[in-house]
Amino acid sequence: GVDISADVTVTEVNGDLLVDCDYTPPQPFNWNDTPEVRVKVADKVGNALDTTWSFAVLADVVDPLVTQLQPADAATGVGVNSTVSWHLTDEKSGIDLSTLAVAFQGNDITADVVTTAVTGNADILCVYTPPAPLLYNSTYTVSVTIGDVAGNMPAPTVWTFDTEVDNTGVTIDRFVPQRNATGVAVDTNISMRMTDTEAGVNADSIQVTVNGTDVSADLTKTVQGSSVTIEYDPPADFDHNLDVFVNVSVEDNVGNETALTYSFRTAPPATYVISGRILTATQAPVVGARISWNGNPADDVYSDGNGAFLITGAIEVP
Repeated sequence: GVDISADVTVTEVNGDLLVDCDYTPPQPFNWNDTPEVRVKVADKVGNALDTTWSFAVLADVVDPLVTQLQPADAATGVGVNSTVSWHLTDEKSGIDLSTLAVAFQGNDITADVVTTAVTGNADILCVYTPPAPLLYNSTYTVSVTIGDVAGNMPAPTVWTFDTEVDNTGVTIDRFVPQRNATGVAVDTNISMRMTDTEAGVNADSIQVTVNGTDVSADLTKTVQGSSVTIEYDPPADFDHNLDVFVNVSVEDNVGNETALTYSFRTAPPATYVISGRILTATQAPVVGARISWNGNPADDVYSDGNGAFLITGAIEVP
């Protein structure tokens, strides 16, 4: 229906008895199209010709393909640092990248897919690099929609894969005081390191009780790489000769739990020996002098014949 008369090249073959007419379209015909041509012409005495014909452009009714999926469909144990890649192939009209739509876990990531032509638009490599490592113990879904130049647009290609399994709990070490330690200073803090080199330590899951008291909210947490170091500074010193029981629980980022209980014992009070002599002003010994030292009459001592005394009981110095 478009008048192209001005764009037709006319070439005389045998004068004006036979002429060739040639038209070169400015753009290729569309795949699967059926153009119609109408020619109107008259000879020099007015005899008119009006003829119409059509022809079929090469047909492409074959859908483009999404191939070479990596990770493969239903793959298991996929590394959490993996990229996702696939090929788009179409052996006739070729891939139309303007139709590409990619979803990862239901999120549109089309703009983040890097495309590289392998064989023109007949084979195109696509690569998606997640912005962060994938999660352990997880199933991921990829959906790719693509059409070809001829307009064939199949249903999305959808595949899934499972990441590697982390069923190992958090490792706890570097206990201060050491587990089962004795003679621990009463003003000690309590600390330990928690490490998980797979899914990582969930610092928010850390729970600690000390002798039955929940101190989780009072912990200082320091994150370094795959480790979290926690420290508890008691508001008051422990008693002497006290068994201190510590309960600890922590999860990694996929829910594997580690729990343990341990104890340590604080040191006994310091022991002192007090001795001396009681003399008169003339340096004569005072015999039988009574010395009270802890407020308990039963513990009183008396000077001997030389005025000497010896306190052998333990004294706890504040």
